[in-house]
Amino acid sequence: MASLTLAGVAYLLAIREFFATPKFSRRVVVTGLVLAAVWHIEFLRLPAGPDDDIHRYVWDGRLQRLGYNPYIVVPSDPAAKGLHTPETRNLNNPDLPSPYPAGAQLFFRAVTAIHESIFALKVAFVICEFAIVFVLLDVLRRTGKGTHLVLERRCAGGSRGRSPVLALS
Repeated sequence: MASLTLAGVAYLLAIREFFATPKFSRRVVVTGLVLAAVWHIEFLRLPAGPDDDIHRYVWDGRLQRLGYNPYIVVPSDPAAKGLHTPETRNLNNPDLPSPYPAGAQLFFRAVTAIHESIFALKVAFVICEFAIVFVLLDVLRRTGKGTHLVLERRCAGGSRGRSPVLALS
């Protein structure tokens, strides 16, 4: 518990310093982005938990590709039993149809059309997050803002099994 408290205090001090500094050197920004990339490797290596939403993302993409509507088909319906794969058998809220918006559904369908797996979706999420970072870097450079602000997006953005596309939908 003490190490968690110490980490929390160190994090809060780092946040304070981060927002108090108008601009960091390019080396600091590049180092932060490299660390973010390294942390994403671990994200890709971690297995999805049984309750992670990513199982539902694979299910929704699969359903669409098979010609079904994810807003109508309920995963626990006995008639849908044959549509499951080992990755979609254990998904959260199996008694409910999909809650995700249409933009996210298109993303799930596109990714599962390339490769139907949790890993493929995780790779797609990482690619989307880095695309967002590079767009933010460009906007920050053009507006004269500190490019270090993109690091806040990287630190706050990476979430386990959640799609950055959901926020954009």
